[in-house]
Amino acid sequence: MSPKNGRRERVFSKMKKASAKINGWDAAYREKPQQFVEPDTVCTLLDTLFPKYHIEHILDLGCGNGRHLLYFEKSGHRMVGSDLSRWGLLAARQWLYQEKQDARLAQADMQH
Repeated sequence: MSPKNGRRERVFSKMKKASAKINGWDAAYREKPQQFVEPDTVCTLLDTLFPKYHIEHILDLGCGNGRHLLYFEKSGHRMVGSDLSRWGLLAARQWLYQEKQDARLAQADMQH
């Protein structure tokens, strides 16, 4: 096997693994978009710390359906959310729209 073919095989293998992850989360959010609605309890602690350190912009990696985006947007922060799942991002966009909140969203894999 040439080095070029070996590299191609490794890239293909990584793509298959990423595809399986996307399909898993996509299936979960497609079936039940609002399966996570309450923010984690740590959010209330962060909400008290962020003003102390003048944190205004927050990047939520793995934002899913947007429960933390929504929480911090309502607290006055500017949010950017990123997730692997297109269906999760669609759920987040819809939820933000319904709540009249505005966060930027992007589909991305945080592993690479």
